[in-house]
Formats: sequence, C-alpha cells, structure tokens
Amino acid sequence: MLAKDFKTISDGSPLSDKVIVLMLVADCLDKIRRKEMKIKRLSLVSALLWFSQAFLHFLLLIGAPLGQFVFGGVYTVFPLWLKPVNLALFLLWTFFGYSYLLYGGILKSSWQEKTLTRIIQLVTVFLGLATCFNFFVSNSFFEKYVTGVITFLAFLISLFLLYNHKNLPPD
Repeated sequence: MLAKDFKTISDGSPLSDKVIVLMLVADCLDKIRRKEMKIKRLSLVSALLWFSQAFLHFLLLIGAPLGQFVFGGVYTVFPLWLKPVNLALFLLWTFFGYSYLLYGGILKSSWQEKTLTRIIQLVTVFLGLATCFNFFVSNSFFEKYVTGVITFLAFLISLFLLYNHKNLPPD
C-alpha cells in the first residue's frame, strides 16, 4: 500500500506520521515474508524433483526396468557395469535436492550463503544443458517427455530461485 492509502481511517480522522511509517514498514515486512515463503515452497518443489530423480536411479540400481527414462532409453534394465553410474547419480541427485532444501532455508545449515548460491548456479547450468539434451538429442520418448519435462520444470524453478533469492534483504 501507499502512504496516501494510510492517511485517514475509515471514519475520516487523520493518522499521525509515525503510525503511517509503522504501517508502511509492516507492509514491507509482510511482502518480504511472502517472498521468503514462496522461495521456501519452490525450493521444496525443486528438492522433491531432485529426490524423484534420485529415486529413479536407485530403482535402476536395484534392477527396475525403467531405463527408458534415462541415458537415451538405450537400456531397459541397466547392465551390471553401469550400476556404479546409477549409484553416483543417485548420490549426486540426493545432494542436489539437499542443497535446495538448504538454499531455501527449509533446513538450517552452517554452509555459507555464497557456497550454496554457487552450488545452485552450477546445478542450474547443468539443468539447462540437460533440458536441451532431453528435448533435442534424446531418442527416447520417455526421456524426452517425462524426464525432460521434470528437468525443464526444475530449470525454471532454479532460475526463479536464483533471481529472487538475490533480491531478498540480508538477515
């Protein structure tokens, strides 16, 4: 709201300047709080997307026939020699999901804000490249339209988080 909206109460009596300033400060704090809640929610959604990808790689690791969703759909069931790759991706995607929980302030962390921001920036670049690969290079229908959509959604959320997080006032 603007200061002119606060000049009078509904009965027409004027407000003091101090009350107007306090109301403006309260309004600004409310906007910041709403923005922080939006960042928390989107960080949680992004983390859940990463955890879903990690779970997919865990299922592939234990032999589930879901290979159409990753690696261009070359393998339905991943061969034994690719199991370490699934394990590495499971751990990496879990770490990325955890990083989003920290970045959004959902979990408390002793990590520096700068470190978390760098991680999210790198993940965002990776998501952009992965989105291009999923949509334009992969021949697998499932990777293109399921994994690709998840990756694209995570990419957009990540861009939004980076843009809005830097515009928050410091604690």
